[in-house]
Amino acid sequence: MQPLINIDDYFELMDHEFNDIAIRPTKDGYRIDRNGIKNRCNYANLKSVDYLHESNNQLTLIEFSDLAKQHLAILDKIAAFKACNLDKREITRNIKRLHREIGSEIKNKYMDTLCILRKFLMFFIMSLHG
Repeated sequence: MQPLINIDDYFELMDHEFNDIAIRPTKDGYRIDRNGIKNRCNYANLKSVDYLHESNNQLTLIEFSDLAKQHLAILDKIAAFKACNLDKREITRNIKRLHREIGSEIKNKYMDTLCILRKFLMFFIMSLHG
């Protein structure tokens, strides 16, 4: 009996989706984001990493993000806060929040991905038992 969920349906050559970068990944992985495992688990609203990569019986979560672009956008927002007429405490609070933005996003993607993978594993086990 074949399981209702075939993990191989999500296995593909990784794609970083940066059209302006000529270098392409050469590794395969299980697609979590976009039309991947996340959607199969009905968790489209959650954050997630892009791929799950297995090598030598170890799993690695892979995220392709343009951190430099995100950092520059944050620096622009910080400059705008410094130039506005808000209270200094309010400016400082917003700048601190902006500095935490990238780390917080990565943490949320990691935590949500673990939730997605737990549900996918439950689907897989249930499909094996009919």
